[in-house]
Amino acid sequence: MLRRVLARNFVHRPLKGGLGGCYRAHHAASTSHHEPIIRIRNRSLSPSTTFQDCSSSSCGSSSGSGNNNFHQLPRDKALTWYACGPTVYDSAHLGHARTYVATDIIRRIITDHFGHTIEFAMGITDIDDKIINRCKEQGLGNGNTTTGYREGGFESFASNFEYDFFSDMDQLQVKRPDVVLRVTEHIPEIVDFIERLLSRGYAYVTQDGVYFNIDKLPESYQYDRFGCVPPVAEIESQENSTYNIVTNLSSGDTDVNLPKTKKDPRDFALWKRAPLTDPAWESPWGRGRPGWHIECSTMTTAYFGEDLDIHSGGIDLQFPHHTNEIAQR
Repeated sequence: MLRRVLARNFVHRPLKGGLGGCYRAHHAASTSHHEPIIRIRNRSLSPSTTFQDCSSSSCGSSSGSGNNNFHQLPRDKALTWYACGPTVYDSAHLGHARTYVATDIIRRIITDHFGHTIEFAMGITDIDDKIINRCKEQGLGNGNTTTGYREGGFESFASNFEYDFFSDMDQLQVKRPDVVLRVTEHIPEIVDFIERLLSRGYAYVTQDGVYFNIDKLPESYQYDRFGCVPPVAEIESQENSTYNIVTNLSSGDTDVNLPKTKKDPRDFALWKRAPLTDPAWESPWGRGRPGWHIECSTMTTAYFGEDLDIHSGGIDLQFPHHTNEIAQR
């Protein structure tokens, strides 16, 4: 029965180089499907088979070029695995259960059946527009400074929902990660990551923050490698809608009443300037907070270094999160 479940729910989509694809049930209030996808960097798994022990000579090798041959997983070191965790602004729902139980099954098969060691990290987004807005709705900030949120506002708010999330996963007997990586604990590393992108010409500074420059990607780079990037006009419409909502919430704050100066609708925020009433951190580009996609790229690099074996996430995050996460690496 387990083989049938795995064969039905997990189909490997080979990735040509770069960071492996993704696994994130990101927004607790999301109505998107939470069908998990598992990608193993430069190692292809046959879509007609769940897993195969590649210790035998019958297994082929994979160059990461999209073939379906098997590649022997190394046994001389632990596999590094990063799973995107939730944005902790609300309680976990059935989609989270579906996603993390399924990932736990794969994790246990690799470790318990095939005998591989895994170093498993999970990222937690504990600062986000949704967290800030929910805090404002509940009156958890004093409306004047970052301190008001820190002393009983967004940090306690996010911490409580993180605790609830892991308690729910415990009830489902999902193994806890070996390490939890939180965005608010990696701000200096995120700033450094953005500075490196700027120095290499892959990002630019605007009046409202810093953006990744899609046009600077090499012509040979396949931005829509997952086949899920919508037309530019649709991206622009979604971006304008989101930006207007954030601006309206911050009306009256002159430091955010600035024109949006993205060069391309596909460009995405690396650093977002914030109003004085929001929690924020100092940076060379003004007081603000990280964009969504830069978070996981920075935390995986900070903890694992440049090489990562497995990166997993919900299929609803293929675009924009995972598409842009890979692009900026």
